[in-house]
Amino acid sequence: MRVFVKTAVTAALLVGASSLPALAQTAGEGSLIIIGGNLRSDNETVWKRYVALAGGDGDRIIVIPAAAGSPQRAAEAAVKTLKQFGADADLVQIGPRYKDIDLRKAANDPANVAKIKAAKGIYFLGGDQARITQALVEPDGSQSAALKAIWEIYRAGGVIGGSSAGAAIMSETMFKDPPPVLDVLKQGIIPGKTIDKGLGFLTDGWFVDQHFLARGRFPRALAAMQATGTKKGFGVDEDTAAIISKGQLEVIGYSGVVLLDTASATGEAKAAPFALQGAKLSYLDRGDKYDFKTGTITPNPVKDPAKDKLDPAGADYKPYNEDPEAWPTILGNRTLAEAMGNLIDNKQNEQIGLAFDLRANAPNPEIGFEFRLYKGAGSMGWYTSALGGDSYTVKDLYLDIRPVLLPKPLYAPK
Repeated sequence: MRVFVKTAVTAALLVGASSLPALAQTAGEGSLIIIGGNLRSDNETVWKRYVALAGGDGDRIIVIPAAAGSPQRAAEAAVKTLKQFGADADLVQIGPRYKDIDLRKAANDPANVAKIKAAKGIYFLGGDQARITQALVEPDGSQSAALKAIWEIYRAGGVIGGSSAGAAIMSETMFKDPPPVLDVLKQGIIPGKTIDKGLGFLTDGWFVDQHFLARGRFPRALAAMQATGTKKGFGVDEDTAAIISKGQLEVIGYSGVVLLDTASATGEAKAAPFALQGAKLSYLDRGDKYDFKTGTITPNPVKDPAKDKLDPAGADYKPYNEDPEAWPTILGNRTLAEAMGNLIDNKQNEQIGLAFDLRANAPNPEIGFEFRLYKGAGSMGWYTSALGGDSYTVKDLYLDIRPVLLPKPLYAPK
């Protein structure tokens, strides 16, 4: 690991374009705040930005607790936190877990609709994202009056955001009721069950996933993208937000965002077990930005575009790491980000990771997966220790995933 501090700069510079294809990215004129889940109540950076985008102190933000298992309790906690950071927050009682409130009436109640229309921001709580679509979309697929009001806010320049389940519903396609990650890879994607329609605030085929690094969800996102023909997506880590506003994605909070590009990847869309070759991954650290129109990644200003750049194709490339590295639990908490940072700063050109299932009831326990992460055309990175610890921005590493057979038992007492 690097232990020295590099010189920081005060202005962000454009330092290289990602290969992700992109046009417009939202269906409204407002902003999106896509939070990866487990947002701490003391994450001042995210909460204050939420309030600021909704107009600032004293402006109204409505909490929608439809996804929550205990909606009233969860909504009241979110309202309290938003008020602590300056918002005039309130809630609407819409959700299938309200026992004494008719769901369809609540979603079309003029009083609830009036509350929503008076707001400048909407905050969807976490839980089960299928409950959000159940609550706000009518059985015939049309929009409820509440959902129409939410779209009015968004089109008028307001902010729409959510955490966990509230993040999943942002894209046109979302995970609905997926099994564990390895089960998705073994059994494949089932439309209407594993995935379903989201609310589509984020357009142009962008796919969104949450709890991304903490729960090692990048393979399931790639599987969903491959099954649906989606070429671009991103996953947001816990206690972290992707702010999408004015054509840019900005990362704030605790961790980072992984950009996924399958435009040049190969693999059978419906193959089970899952296999894929040539997907591109980029890692955006906190403070980094991505421009949807140009595909440009702008690292956090503390990463000097010249001094802190790691370009494997450059004559001045002097990586810190030299030894081969392997990752026996590639789906572990933030292991992917660690592997990407290690590889872009390593004289080695590839690293191998594994994922396997030790559950007694696991389907096809003999099947595991190999993850080959490697450098290629356009691979680049930036490093700093100014944020505390080793912080990397990584552009365009490549990933192959293939199923492998594991001997049983995998291990035995010596």
